[in-house]
Amino acid sequence: IRAIAGRFVFADPIGGALARARRIRLRHGSFDMLGEGARTRRDALANLQRYREAVAAICAAARADGAGGRFAVSVKLSAIHPRHDAASHPRVRGAMLEALRDLCRAAAAQGIGLTIDAEESWRVPLQLDLLKALALDEELLAWPGLGLALQAYRRDALRDLESVLGIAALRVAKGGASLQLRLVKGAYWDAEVKHAQEQGVDAYPVHTDKRLTDRSYLACAERLLRAGDLVHPQFATHNPVTAGCVLAMAEAFSLFFNGIMPVYDAHALDHLGVGARADEVDLA
Repeated sequence: IRAIAGRFVFADPIGGALARARRIRLRHGSFDMLGEGARTRRDALANLQRYREAVAAICAAARADGAGGRFAVSVKLSAIHPRHDAASHPRVRGAMLEALRDLCRAAAAQGIGLTIDAEESWRVPLQLDLLKALALDEELLAWPGLGLALQAYRRDALRDLESVLGIAALRVAKGGASLQLRLVKGAYWDAEVKHAQEQGVDAYPVHTDKRLTDRSYLACAERLLRAGDLVHPQFATHNPVTAGCVLAMAEAFSLFFNGIMPVYDAHALDHLGVGARADEVDLA
């Protein structure tokens, strides 16, 4: 079990992750917390504290070795509030937004990034609502580290992408920095399909054919590369064929490839002039 976990868990806890990143000379990293979906307020407060400690640890590392801007923390909204759902959103939005603002302020002060991580399809409108509020916050406008992870296996992936680009355009129009946007294939397929079956909906919210997911990913990648200065694109995939396709499309662009560690070797990616992602890190 430990051997298998070692292929998918970068390190435990955040201090170990930062030490390993230093050892292998990782130039970029987005540290994700294992687990999500707080069930109680106590769980949510504990998770929020873990995120605060992770931001503080990364900030300290950035000051120590000049790594500012290289690292980021990915935050799952379901981890910071037990009622992160559509019915409760109007009631809990203020508390969630304030918690996110506090994390963003701490990250922005030290020049590190914070990404709202991808979750189930029915949470996407809630994520976009909170992203827009943060993106247009006057205090955070100049910070280039705010980001979102977008899942290409969603049937509405291109529509989601256009929504993010619309938010980015509003931010840039106000004199703000571009947004970070990490494109991924998707991580909740089984739960998405099961939930759709339970609800008796007419169609699944995700593609049920991998070839369609791959096509959606590349369509989104092309749109991202044509987005200009609105977003800073990051491309995350375990699939070397997909990685090769994106690299081929991006020859004329300055590219940050968000290869998922440790499936790709960090030094091999460095030879290509691209970065890697630490996925996943237990921040406990």
